[in-house]
Amino acid sequence: MHHKTQYRYPDQAAVRKMVEGIWDRKYYTNQGPLTNELEFKIQQSLGVRHAVVMTNNDIALLITLLALGEKNEALIPDCHPVYLKNALLRMQISSSSYPQDVFEGNEIKSELITISNNTIVFGFHALGNAADVDRLTDYCSSSKCDLILVSDNHWKSYQSKADGKFRMVELFSLEQGQLVNGVEGSCLVTDDDDLAAKLRNIRSSYGAGRPVEIPFTGNGRMSEFQAGMAILSLERLEYWQQQLQQIKSEMVTVLEKLGIHHDDFLNTGSSYLAIRIKDISSKESAIREVLKIGYTPSDVHFILSSEADKNAEQVLLLLLNTGKS
Repeated sequence: MHHKTQYRYPDQAAVRKMVEGIWDRKYYTNQGPLTNELEFKIQQSLGVRHAVVMTNNDIALLITLLALGEKNEALIPDCHPVYLKNALLRMQISSSSYPQDVFEGNEIKSELITISNNTIVFGFHALGNAADVDRLTDYCSSSKCDLILVSDNHWKSYQSKADGKFRMVELFSLEQGQLVNGVEGSCLVTDDDDLAAKLRNIRSSYGAGRPVEIPFTGNGRMSEFQAGMAILSLERLEYWQQQLQQIKSEMVTVLEKLGIHHDDFLNTGSSYLAIRIKDISSKESAIREVLKIGYTPSDVHFILSSEADKNAEQVLLLLLNTGKS
């Protein structure tokens, strides 16, 4: 059967042309022309002053923590990606977790969080949602603490919220499961000129940014192939977003006869689909219907209701274990 989707995969001819250009130039890394182009296009797409691309999320977070300076403690949401905790462990920064909804509602639940000197705050867009960003940024502004917002599955920047009141970095995963696929790459964005210069110098790209004092350098450079793949994805971002909505619309129509409705779709942002299913039998029937209309199981993830009702972190782990990259 011919499948309907070529989800997130760029045209083969375009990939060949991109690779041939890299081969002709013999310029494979170290802030080449494709990397520069990608950073410029991300800045335009997200409306930010600086985009700094890295080879992966782990090195991106480590370099961010180095650029922000010494921290005694990190305040992290109880729902967070594994690489966040890994970076903190490597930097020997202790962490305290807070409920994902601590910044939601009419008042900040201050009794649930504590801020000390040199504390860094993390926010995370879980399954496409984030804690109330206005309240989160207001809190960081009043507490004079730095903020790292992990924006997986949510192609939108909140840099304007910082407005020079505090330092803020947003991390956008460019993993192959995202709409902008940079082959496991990563991107940091900020409107802070000094912070961007530190990020570039620590990453080390020989002349990519103005010289500033840094503790040491780390090899976080993105390859030209990663940048080229991300550019091809970014050029078709609107198409990928529209395609996801089309898939969702068709899924709703086809699966309604199985008792699966629009409300059963989990809010996963703009990168993939996940649907709440009541039992194993329903899941098997749903997969058969998906195959009938030309989609593949990788186009949608079915999560049992008992699992979907658990906290967001567990659902994310379930998605990772069922094929989401």
